[in-house]
Amino acid sequence: MPLYPASTVKLMTALVAKELYQLEDQLQVNPGLNAAGNKVGFVWGGNVTVSDLLASILINSGNDAALILAYHHPDGYQAFIDQMNSKAKDLSLLQTSFANPTGIDDYRQLSSSWDLSLLAREVLKDSLLSVLPTYQQMNIRDQKLGIEYHLNNTNQLLNDYQQVRGLKTGTTLLAQQVLITVWEEGDNPILIVVMGSTDRYQDTRALIDWVGSSVSWR
Repeated sequence: MPLYPASTVKLMTALVAKELYQLEDQLQVNPGLNAAGNKVGFVWGGNVTVSDLLASILINSGNDAALILAYHHPDGYQAFIDQMNSKAKDLSLLQTSFANPTGIDDYRQLSSSWDLSLLAREVLKDSLLSVLPTYQQMNIRDQKLGIEYHLNNTNQLLNDYQQVRGLKTGTTLLAQQVLITVWEEGDNPILIVVMGSTDRYQDTRALIDWVGSSVSWR
């Protein structure tokens, strides 16, 4: 069922940004940039590396970082969104459409739990993007202004279980609570996607418990 994906959209934002830029590229914090929702709080006129912007969206879920990545597309903001949708087709995300890089509610932006699982699998193939969501905290620095920013992971399960290896949270009014979780059961990683939840952590714990009591590995 297609539902609002909230900030899990940022997984696709990260994939597209990795295709567009080099990790050491420095992008200017756009004057006039106005990000709604969760943000890092970048100061206008500064320069932030692509690597740090990726950390900002995957750890802190910063909407301002996502907009910086999108607005610096050589052909403009809409071209970034178009590239997100093109990659969705390449990954066979048949119930997914993107309208912004942040996950802010938009009736044109929908996905399904199955599609988000496919998107997550693609992210997990990338050595950097798969590791960033496992950090509970990270400090990054503006390369021009010298300002240091502290990133805190929005995923509470990282504090509760060593087996959790990310992956992405999302919360908006229409999406309610969304959570993509990678749970490492020994050598057997389990991918859990919860959408439209009123308690994503409890729902995910219930699914983890069900796997533990109902699944055996051979």
